[in-house]
Amino acid sequence: MATLGQSQTVSNIAVPEGFKWGNVDAEAYVAYANMRIGCCVPFKAPQPDIMSFSDEMSTRTTREVIISASAGSDEDCLEAGLRVYNGCGIAPNIAMAIGWWDRIAVPTTRKRIRVRALSCLASVTHSLRDQERDGRPVTNIDAMLRAAVFANECAAVGFVTPAVLVVGFSLKDLLATGNIPADFDRRTADQLDFLWEAVEKRLERFEKAKEKRDAKVSDEPTAFTCAAEGCGIEGTKRSALLRCAGPCSMETKPSYCSKECQTADWRRHKPFCKPSSGKTDPSSSTADSQIVLVRPDTGLASSSEESKPRDDGRKLQVDIPSPLGGPAMTVVSSTMAPELMKEIRDEIGQMNVQ
Repeated sequence: MATLGQSQTVSNIAVPEGFKWGNVDAEAYVAYANMRIGCCVPFKAPQPDIMSFSDEMSTRTTREVIISASAGSDEDCLEAGLRVYNGCGIAPNIAMAIGWWDRIAVPTTRKRIRVRALSCLASVTHSLRDQERDGRPVTNIDAMLRAAVFANECAAVGFVTPAVLVVGFSLKDLLATGNIPADFDRRTADQLDFLWEAVEKRLERFEKAKEKRDAKVSDEPTAFTCAAEGCGIEGTKRSALLRCAGPCSMETKPSYCSKECQTADWRRHKPFCKPSSGKTDPSSSTADSQIVLVRPDTGLASSSEESKPRDDGRKLQVDIPSPLGGPAMTVVSSTMAPELMKEIRDEIGQMNVQ
């Protein structure tokens, strides 16, 4: 089961009043921040906040960065590519961005800069894999392999970013489906030793964490999975979901990812949790603001709103089917609203049906 890095959008992050988005378009800023985190930060390292790049971007315009890059600054070649690709203060231009990264993805460049350029090239080349032929979607296997070669170079020196892993898992899934051209030469794929090692290590790490979590879930199954039928949202820890604060027994006490799911599940749960005079029936159309849910770690009441981003620190996860038909992916987020996570899952699932 592959694990994707978290990717955020303008609509699902909590923004402080007066936030300037680096003095560029908000969508461009978020795309830039997502790419910088996904391509330039190792997946094991602490992830910077998506809003932390605003001051840096505001200090120097994209024009100034490009002038410096043209004068020979390797750091600004990397930065210029990130800004040009995502349209920060300039029209988006994939070819130009690739050109900036190509200039520094050479052995003579300092390793710290070179591996980040290679990671960006892996991500962008991987994004070019989906094409259309005769009105039908097809996978460009050559683009996949080029991306994997870039990713393998990163992994060879221990620089494993979310982008490197996404490329590795994507190629692994594609090869597993067998949906590849008859004349496909596997020799290139077979030579990606460092990338495959990184993928296997990530899988081993994930499986160990899953086994540890499954052991906890078996001891207390209702604490880790949203009780609403068909929801599928899980908590990474016992404290990630919200628990019913009613008088139901611990054996039947459900946990929910949101107030909306508690309302949807009330008809099933009501026989186990008849409300006292101080509690309000969550299924009542007038009771939404009075639904009682508490954080298991603090015992404090919590509320949720269906579409708004979260800033409560709870890490939720959902399994998403692979668009390629391979193993499912797990998306983990501490900011996305549960409804948005389910919407993403359902949309990708629908892609598989089509």
